[in-house]
Amino acid sequence: MTPKNVLIVEDESITARYIEGVLTQLGVLKITIAVSATEALELITHTKFDLILMDINIKGPMDGIQVAKAVLDHHAIPIIFITAYTDKETLDSIYELVPYGFIRKPFTPKDLEIAVSIGYSRFKLEQNQTQTIKTNKVKLASEFYYCLDGQQLLKNGECFILNNKQSKLLYILVKNQNSNVSYEQLTQSVWENKPPPSDSSLRTLVYSIRKIAPALTLITSSKNGYMIQSVV
Repeated sequence: MTPKNVLIVEDESITARYIEGVLTQLGVLKITIAVSATEALELITHTKFDLILMDINIKGPMDGIQVAKAVLDHHAIPIIFITAYTDKETLDSIYELVPYGFIRKPFTPKDLEIAVSIGYSRFKLEQNQTQTIKTNKVKLASEFYYCLDGQQLLKNGECFILNNKQSKLLYILVKNQNSNVSYEQLTQSVWENKPPPSDSSLRTLVYSIRKIAPALTLITSSKNGYMIQSVV
């Protein structure tokens, strides 16, 4: 996978033009070169880049790692670091930022190609996964969310431990949020078309969820069923 718009932060003109040439061969449509931290930060403020290739040892009051921190505080952009230094202190500083790649100088066109392809592909995959989670995440109360994909009840980002039947019941209710779900439909889903142990089994199960998460709006419906309300 190839990014369309890449920023190169590199103050050595020969290296910058070398990287630009490789990226052009890879099919990158737009390539911008910044020679200082100030220029890089200014460009990022006004332009949406798909990827940044960041040299660590750039001239000026800020090095590449400091620039990267400033960028990541406000923007979700994958950054691949380039450096001739591989001492522990430098590497630890890079790892703290969870980079999308690392290239050691001197490097070959293939080294650059692999780093860009893997780093950008990883970023796009993570974006898609995040979007899927957001799309399938239902807000049930001020602190409670339900993730339909993972069938998990979350409070402040932490997962509640539910037993098998609690999980099945909550899933079918959230899937039909703001609508009545009949006793028959619920018992069929929870007990998989087998009769529940007793007439009060479903009521007891609902009570157990109310006890675990009392903030949820779980309503006993006059239409012989239950309904859970979501929050906008």
